[in-house]
Amino acid sequence: MTLKKTRYTTDGYKLSVGYILWWLNMVMGMKIQGRYMFVDRNGTHYPDGFADRLKDKFVENEELPARPEIASYLAEKYPFLPDEYIKWYDRVFYFDSSQIDLSQKGGDLRIFYEGPIHTVKHHEIISLFDISNLTTKVFGYKPESNWQDRIHHDAKALKEKGVTHSHGGGRRALSRDHHDEVLGILQKYKKGVGDKGGFFGESFIDMAWAHGLPIMGTMGHEYPMTCAGVWGVENANKKAREIWLNMYGKNLGYWLDDTWGTEWSDMDMTKDEARKFKGSRHDSWPFEWYVDQKLGMYKRLGIDSREKEIITSEGMKTLKDIIHTVEYRAGEFKSAALLGKYWSNPFAYNIVNKLVAVKVGDGPWKDVCKISNDMSKAIN
Repeated sequence: MTLKKTRYTTDGYKLSVGYILWWLNMVMGMKIQGRYMFVDRNGTHYPDGFADRLKDKFVENEELPARPEIASYLAEKYPFLPDEYIKWYDRVFYFDSSQIDLSQKGGDLRIFYEGPIHTVKHHEIISLFDISNLTTKVFGYKPESNWQDRIHHDAKALKEKGVTHSHGGGRRALSRDHHDEVLGILQKYKKGVGDKGGFFGESFIDMAWAHGLPIMGTMGHEYPMTCAGVWGVENANKKAREIWLNMYGKNLGYWLDDTWGTEWSDMDMTKDEARKFKGSRHDSWPFEWYVDQKLGMYKRLGIDSREKEIITSEGMKTLKDIIHTVEYRAGEFKSAALLGKYWSNPFAYNIVNKLVAVKVGDGPWKDVCKISNDMSKAIN
């Protein structure tokens, strides 16, 4: 039976970034507030009553109980998260629906989330999960015929070609049942000892627990964006890297560099920082451009790129695209992929919740933005 929604129906990075924001507010007393906004890049025309049904889902989330067995699994897989924080998330935190401003005008869905950033941030993923599942239901979307055969074929091909990959599409999966069945198939092609490639892990904490998989996730754009709201955009990348390395070191050593463009981030990254991070996550730009940029940075800094990893999470559309990630400049870096819609939603719901403003204490709200390497992903 498929695992029902839990308070851990969220990505691993929400807890890694979440701990830092919790530490800034609860330990350092910074009183940082955040405002998030829902964006539908597809321009979906939602049917009448969609917002009312969605509101019921948001209210249900308030009652999701503690799950100590999943908390224990999280503590095992993420030993760098303090027990105090995991206990807080499991036993104290709840999804406060009063932080959500939800309305619908015609077919347009309008959602804002506002509150202390260490709590309001956790609405991001579970609300996208609710929107995606409800969208599938009301529009009657179904997976393509013989979809299981395609996943068997492609997962086998990726393992044979030496592609290490994980699933990261839980927030926008076609449905929870579909997500669960996809993982069941992918596990038949797991990366074993001595294998060059294969299926490796899952980003949703509760689904990783249910299937006995590593929990994948590092950081999201909201983290450097929060730093921009607190310390200024000119200091944000540097401050974000400093805090991250102090908190996690190489335990979660992958830098997300494209919040304001990879080139800008690379210009002020020091050799010491680049040495301490295991690698970076490719989230925008054509893959070849990104690889050329990163390998150029490592060469400029005098660092052996063969020891560095590039994890691509930029939506790969074809099997050929994914295999190309281990063929391009092979041997010059370590490659891995985080795949979402490719496995679990052929309709590719292009929906996001993005941080749009930050305030500290009684200070003014400050708009924050993500520019990315791809202007179609820019949010302000």
